[in-house]
Amino acid sequence: MKHHSLILLLFVMLLFSPPPLQAQTTVTVIESLTVDLWPDYDQEAVLVLLTGTLSAPGTVTIPLPDNADFHVLARIDSQGNMYDDLGTPVMGNGTITFTTPDVGFRVEYYVPYSGSGNERSFAYTWQGNVAVNQLFVSVQQPTAAVSLVTVPAANAPVRSQNDGLLYHNLPTQTAPPGQTVVIQVNYAMSSSTLTIASQPAITTGSSGVSTTTAAANNNLSTWAIVLGGVGLLLIAIAVTWQLATQQRSTGKRPLAKRPPKTTRSKPAPTRQAAPTQGKAKFCHECGEPAQPGDRFCRSCGAELKRL
Repeated sequence: MKHHSLILLLFVMLLFSPPPLQAQTTVTVIESLTVDLWPDYDQEAVLVLLTGTLSAPGTVTIPLPDNADFHVLARIDSQGNMYDDLGTPVMGNGTITFTTPDVGFRVEYYVPYSGSGNERSFAYTWQGNVAVNQLFVSVQQPTAAVSLVTVPAANAPVRSQNDGLLYHNLPTQTAPPGQTVVIQVNYAMSSSTLTIASQPAITTGSSGVSTTTAAANNNLSTWAIVLGGVGLLLIAIAVTWQLATQQRSTGKRPLAKRPPKTTRSKPAPTRQAAPTQGKAKFCHECGEPAQPGDRFCRSCGAELKRL
């Protein structure tokens, strides 16, 4: 019994254990990287969103400013779903290192900007030891901004149909290992109103990938409920199986209740008065008198004894 219980416990542990990482190799190539810069979005700072596609799953190290306020690390599966289940990354010396089983990833953090009156400015710098085959930078213009200029110059601003905001997109370029890419952004605000105050339903960036992990958390919760139900079902099966095994080992089975046994009582013989002449003949079974010449009792049918 102990052996079977141990096997069941190991099976449940394997069922609830997280999937192993598919690869642990060091990734040196990022096929594509989109850098979304959102100043004055939901904080008086710059929200930086890095959405990339690796050449293969594994461990990658990318730049992370020392003054960054780290927010999110997530993997993106082949269906575009984002999951923040990669654990705590290694951060320090201007980099962030993490391992992912998927080629897609997302890193989010905040960096401060400089301000003087209504004027704002900041610079984004990319300098990594991995090659980026396609580097795309997009700057979201705050709702309260009256002007925004980038250096190098971006293409003509495009108004998004999703959120109605203006996006300044720079031409796609490559970034070999060790090469420094700097984007300078200057803009003027008419007020200190944050973008999210006028765009309460914004959930996606120019890359089209969700910037929140609420959907991923809901998926995980759903799977947790499903796995929990499976676990309870397995426990119920195990208990039933153990009871059945114990029953077979003792060799005893519960006896079914039977109805009480009934018996039919014979009618009490009736005593007859002695005849005045001769000797009367009576049935030895029921006591009824017989007629002369009878061989069987007229009442119960028993064969009469000869006198």
